[in-house]
Amino acid sequence: MSASCPAGLHPQPLEDVDFADALFDMVEFMGCKLDQVIIPADSDVRVIKNYRCVVEHALAMINGDDSLVARMLRGEFENTLRGMRGQEEDTLFNQRDYQVSQEFAELATIVIGRAQAECCS
Repeated sequence: MSASCPAGLHPQPLEDVDFADALFDMVEFMGCKLDQVIIPADSDVRVIKNYRCVVEHALAMINGDDSLVARMLRGEFENTLRGMRGQEEDTLFNQRDYQVSQEFAELATIVIGRAQAECCS
């Protein structure tokens, strides 16, 4: 399931949205700012700010890695970039969405975590 926020040049905030009791499974938020969103108390789910920066850094990190999981992750990130509307939109990262294999989930978690740290510094 993919939720799109109002179209525009700048990401629009979701205001006062409470997902505390939600169980996310294959859910994306595109074109949104998630500053005012309450997410579930779920260790697998977290908000990632400025997701374009994170995806671009993550792609650079796996550039040249021709393993199957890196190619799969690269495809995921390239599709994400094509669907993004702005430079500063946020997303929800749900580690369970990457459970195609343990290796894929681990690579996604590591690469996204490192890229997120680079974009926040």
